[in-house]
Amino acid sequence: MGKYLLPAILAVLLFACQEELVPRDNAVYIIGPVDIPEKPEWGEIKVLDSPVFISPDKIAFLCLYNQLPDNDNCAIFVCTVNLDGSHFYCIPDSFQQASHIDYLGYQRLSATADGSRLLLTLICEGEGRLYILFIENGDVYDLQTPAGQVVNPDASISPNGESVAYTTIEGLWKMNKDGGNAQLLVPADYSLGQVTKYPSWAPDGSKLCFDMQGYNQEEDRVYDWICLVSADGGEVEKIVCGGMEPSFSSDGEYITYVSDGQFGQDRAIFKVSVEGGSPMQITYPPEYYSYGYGPLQGDAVPVYSPDGETIVFRSDVRTEPEPCEGASLWKINLE
Repeated sequence: MGKYLLPAILAVLLFACQEELVPRDNAVYIIGPVDIPEKPEWGEIKVLDSPVFISPDKIAFLCLYNQLPDNDNCAIFVCTVNLDGSHFYCIPDSFQQASHIDYLGYQRLSATADGSRLLLTLICEGEGRLYILFIENGDVYDLQTPAGQVVNPDASISPNGESVAYTTIEGLWKMNKDGGNAQLLVPADYSLGQVTKYPSWAPDGSKLCFDMQGYNQEEDRVYDWICLVSADGGEVEKIVCGGMEPSFSSDGEYITYVSDGQFGQDRAIFKVSVEGGSPMQITYPPEYYSYGYGPLQGDAVPVYSPDGETIVFRSDVRTEPEPCEGASLWKINLE
């Protein structure tokens, strides 16, 4: 019987790879790698990632090309598109490089409330690098962090553009937009398995939500808690366990996040009140994905529209011929 099982599994995987688009009950496709004009000089388009709103009906996002010619670097551009998938535009001067293809999927884009400035964080030469990009003229400049700090690729710019939240092995930090006045808001003891990740600002800039990862020795298990802390530091409040990549709703009353799948949930998007309580599932991924690697499986990086009526997110459900990698952008209208 075993000799027939493997061909059957391969047949299922091949069918999944050949399917052009997996239908979804409650989400609408915006744009994917197959919709982006090809740039052979940059390699193959693999991932559209990290959407952020720059106006009520337009998002900016990252377009990742898998491999530059003759090396292992990854080419990254900042692009924009309307919510209906029209008027795609690639900002010419936004090109950056990630140093190793192994880091594909570890980068982040965040935006000010007015959408005029973007913060791009990525891995370059083994370290996190931060870049500020001005939407109006496409100017890009490096944001220097305090000397000696190794920054993770998950920083976030404040709604007013005056501050940046970022994480290191020491914990969650905040600094001025020019890189000065760095403050440790939430310390983390890496030797105990504590890691702070993915800070996001409340709409009024008064709080940060983030993912606090910890290791339970008795259970030999890693847990992710969605937490809150004042933008000035202080007591950390745990909101819900089993989540990551949190962000605030436009009114600041909810946190949307991605389930880490530890408790039998889908790798889907949920929301929970900032006061805590039972989370509510928002997206329902199809039964199979495109068998991407690591962070590219399932729904991810949700972000609310300014009017609070729409959530845009990345999902690994757009499939192509093998090796079946890729991630596209989707939206869901909230009732």
